[in-house]
Amino acid sequence: MTREGRSAFSLTVISCALFGVWLAYVGATDIRRPTFDSDPLNAALILGMVGTAILGGLAGLKAFLFYSERSPIVGVSILLGGGASYWTFLEIFGR
Repeated sequence: MTREGRSAFSLTVISCALFGVWLAYVGATDIRRPTFDSDPLNAALILGMVGTAILGGLAGLKAFLFYSERSPIVGVSILLGGGASYWTFLEIFGR
């Protein structure tokens, strides 16, 4: 696996770990619809999770296109990053 492939995998693992922490945090709090002002930790976890997923997808795409990386793990990184990007753009620009 190339260095870019390893970095894509690492960012994907970090994103999944942040998702787990976010799920545990949301389960432990009783705020119905948290906002950035009412619950900054929730916002930080979501932004960190989405940011690392997008960066992992971009790193995986770079490894796939320019370094001929064909590992299935890189494909998972690209799919997760693409899904996070799609969700983010829908949230920003409306449905």
